[in-house]
Amino acid sequence: MLKIRKEQVEAFLPKTDEEIVEFIVKHLHEESPNLIERLPPESLREMVGNGVARARGHGLRRLEDLTAFVSIMFEIAPDFDEHEELRRVLRDDGVPADERMDRLFDSELDDAWEEVVRYRDPEARAGAWFPELKSGKD
Repeated sequence: MLKIRKEQVEAFLPKTDEEIVEFIVKHLHEESPNLIERLPPESLREMVGNGVARARGHGLRRLEDLTAFVSIMFEIAPDFDEHEELRRVLRDDGVPADERMDRLFDSELDDAWEEVVRYRDPEARAGAWFPELKSGKD
């Protein structure tokens, strides 16, 4: 039987920021084409790159976590990580970074997710995608 070692699999994973962005862009085209179909390719790449930077700001490093984080930004809300309860989970140093994304979907956070979906502030949402648009708020 053929055995593939973890190191061999990792050799095929994207490593540079550009490769990671392209991987996530491809993922979005395959999994959520309706969410990105009207975006110019350059804007989409910029948004994904900014999303990856946001995810890394929470200590996320694994490709699957970066992909999930950016996917949530597109599917639910680009500023979901600013909700107090969700931010607390993402920044919990007592939890390994590779477990934080999974914890976001614990049932006790259902109300937080509902609040994120209901909240509508176009300026804040635009600032999540394009930090340079934020008007000095943090």
